[in-house]
Amino acid sequence: MKRTIATALLLTTTLLLGCAVYQAYPGNARPRAEVAVLFVPWTSMTVDGEPVMTKNVSRIELLPGSHVIEWVFVYPNDFKETKRLEFVAEAGKRYRLGQRFFAAAGLGGVIGAVADLALDTALVPLKLLLGSEEPAAAPEGEYYTWILERETRYVVAGMAPDVPQVHQTITYVPTDE
Repeated sequence: MKRTIATALLLTTTLLLGCAVYQAYPGNARPRAEVAVLFVPWTSMTVDGEPVMTKNVSRIELLPGSHVIEWVFVYPNDFKETKRLEFVAEAGKRYRLGQRFFAAAGLGGVIGAVADLALDTALVPLKLLLGSEEPAAAPEGEYYTWILERETRYVVAGMAPDVPQVHQTITYVPTDE
């Protein structure tokens, strides 16, 4: 019984920490109507040149205005590349940073070669299929990154993917928590 309670407390604490908000402006917290909120994937990034460790942050509060978001994207073959988007945040709006890589046809190891289709890295752990050599370049394929306004789903920066036919059933825009 004690172990079950301890596990439940640990899980609750982890979930609460994972929902932390990072305030990307000086001073006291402002009311929600005065700030923009950017929902982000869990990765190291910078906001307007300031580092943000998002391992325990899922939302970043921003003042209205222009912002530059930079992060390191890790491709399925472990190649790392810095990505950058600039967007104008509006007070009271909620945004989401999205990214997706579609490997070129046949690059999904045995599965991709047999089916001759592009594999979405959200579905298949290509890292296991491509080998473990130190990568010199990103694998062939299409990488997309975007920031969208959550309520309208309007893309305010970058480009959301034109999903290949094989992926039409996949929801590529991250869903709300």
